[in-house]
Amino acid sequence: MSIVNNSKLETMGGGALLAQAYGTVRIEDNPRLDPNCTHTLQEYTTRRRIRGNRLNCGCELDSPLKSTNVDSIANDCDPLFGRLVLDGTDIPSADVLSEKFGKARNLTGELIVINTNLTNLAFLSNLRNITSVYNASAEFVEKFVRIENNTGLQRLGWDNFEGVTGSTVRIARNQNLCFTVVDLSGLLGTEYVNKIEGAICKGLAHLQSFIPEIQAMKSIQRVCQIAHDTDLASLPADCWIIVGGLILDNNTRPTDLWKLYNVTYIYGGLTVSNSTLTGFSPMWKVERIFNPSCEIFCKTI
Repeated sequence: MSIVNNSKLETMGGGALLAQAYGTVRIEDNPRLDPNCTHTLQEYTTRRRIRGNRLNCGCELDSPLKSTNVDSIANDCDPLFGRLVLDGTDIPSADVLSEKFGKARNLTGELIVINTNLTNLAFLSNLRNITSVYNASAEFVEKFVRIENNTGLQRLGWDNFEGVTGSTVRIARNQNLCFTVVDLSGLLGTEYVNKIEGAICKGLAHLQSFIPEIQAMKSIQRVCQIAHDTDLASLPADCWIIVGGLILDNNTRPTDLWKLYNVTYIYGGLTVSNSTLTGFSPMWKVERIFNPSCEIFCKTI
């Protein structure tokens, strides 16, 4: 479908123009047109070129962002489509990036941040989802969330992040980067993880916005940050999420095993050594054990 260069066109209301399109959609250079963003964002999320209209229903990113071309992007873009690429040091400042993308909640496409001098990616602080959609009739080309070789990067700053769908995640060689539990929960939700390197951030301040269950409790008490060599006797009661290293050994008392009943995620490490355990049924809820700083093993049994 192509609707281009109509100087008086104001609406797409009615008929087939509000029906789902199965091919490429091009709605371009219609200066008076309101293309009905509710419908457009529902039906035209891939293979779209929508720009130059009164409303464009999001921002399309075609080429790497530089200080010389960023002005072509509207402020407060949401949602984002295409490839958000920041490569090298000749990129817009963090303040400018925040003006453009600070309200973006969804990115349909790829995110590539490589070789920059950024200290955080908080210009995407409202980002919730990164989604890649593939065309089954076209040749497969792998799509990425790639954050690599940013020597000054310390935090992602994605306090509202929920997940990645369809993209391969590769985050590596960012020497100073640490991940919050929010970061890891979202990044590890994808089926395709190539590499995630870094450390786990210290402190619990970054957990305030984490997971609906904790938000509903108005508390972060069920997130337990422990030392890297904590035994079960020292583990607080009723932890859902453990950040740190848990050790089960010959000093583990059966009367303490109840502390593991609600544990779902361990971000750090689990070591089970020289214990008298007969099974792992007390850990029946555990879904994930992960540590981005582990080179080989994050769990030892």
